[in-house]
Amino acid sequence: MTPGERSPHHDHLEESFFGDTHGDLRERLRVAERTRTEQMASLADVSGIHDVEVLEKLVLVGVRSETLAALTLYPLVAVAWADGKVDRHERQAVLNGAARCGVEPGSVSHDLLSGWLAREPDTVLLDAWKALVAEIARRVDDDWREIFTRELLSRAFAVADASGGFLALEKISAEEQHVLDELRAAFG
Repeated sequence: MTPGERSPHHDHLEESFFGDTHGDLRERLRVAERTRTEQMASLADVSGIHDVEVLEKLVLVGVRSETLAALTLYPLVAVAWADGKVDRHERQAVLNGAARCGVEPGSVSHDLLSGWLAREPDTVLLDAWKALVAEIARRVDDDWREIFTRELLSRAFAVADASGGFLALEKISAEEQHVLDELRAAFG
């Protein structure tokens, strides 16, 4: 059954649950379901992902077709926040990495990234990113996956390297290295 498709028993169950009252609530739930289904379809069109479970996870955390680029760059934000704060050098490294990926100032994805840099996002986004990467990894050949992994980790490393460590001797902190290792592992 595809998202939004209703079984014959669904209407009977819904009637039993709501009874004859709460028609407005029932209609609001139907609209919400249609919206979710439309968002999943739009995201599938843009991403090429058709795994319903992955699409549901992405939509659940607020990913839309116009914000997918921000999610693909989330690892840069995760590295920036690894030590619990984002300094101006890390912020600029994230935004530079986004610009190299075509995320322009004023775009929804750019605004979202800027918001994530101002206030640490929930770790559920890392789970959504991992689901996205797992789906992408299943769909591409080894060469493309290697290029994608190398490009992303290179940008994430640039963020880690942006601030410098203690007296600028150790450029990457243990926390940043841990996040980089976790990102690398997500590619399988």
